[in-house]
Amino acid sequence: MAKSITEKMKDLRESFGNKCNICGSKNNLQFAHIKVTSVLGNGRGMKKRYYDIVKNRDSYVLLCEKCHYKFDRKNHMWKNKNTNREYKYSFERFKNEFRL
Repeated sequence: MAKSITEKMKDLRESFGNKCNICGSKNNLQFAHIKVTSVLGNGRGMKKRYYDIVKNRDSYVLLCEKCHYKFDRKNHMWKNKNTNREYKYSFERFKNEFRL
């Protein structure tokens, strides 16, 4: 019998270490984008997200809900008004600043 998408997501979390990449928590784990893919925003559905993670593995990181929230608040594009250059907060910088 084929695995359900819930079971496949569980296997995928295990392949990512089954713990938060920042604090090591094993509770309320979520996949967070660290690079842009075609699957962004609300309403994307678990099946679509699963295949996007498989296809673009290096674009995601496993975080607990608390660290994901912190990362999403920090991880946004902004423009320097003087130079008109765009910047994006890097995951590695975030990880170093918020490691518990």
